[in-house]
Amino acid sequence: MGWLSDYNRKYNVTGGQWFLFIAAIFCFIAGFSGEGGWNFWVFFILFGMCWLVSAPFRAIGWANRRLNSRPCPVCGNRVANGETSCAGCGTDFRVR
Repeated sequence: MGWLSDYNRKYNVTGGQWFLFIAAIFCFIAGFSGEGGWNFWVFFILFGMCWLVSAPFRAIGWANRRLNSRPCPVCGNRVANGETSCAGCGTDFRVR
């Protein structure tokens, strides 16, 4: 696996969170692109539109992750079915 996949697994980052991060950067730049400097309403409206467009995809992704995982008995983080150890605390499920 690549470094980005390892980072996403370690810190439990989803595609929806990456999308909203990039959308926030885009909206921040768009807020500065008008006359008169920073325009909060441009940022707010554009980011709200991105959030609304991505909401159904994030909900479907959340449901898929939730159905294909189980909580770690030690730390409570979700662990995918078939994984033998928890990425958060390192608990080995083969021993338990």
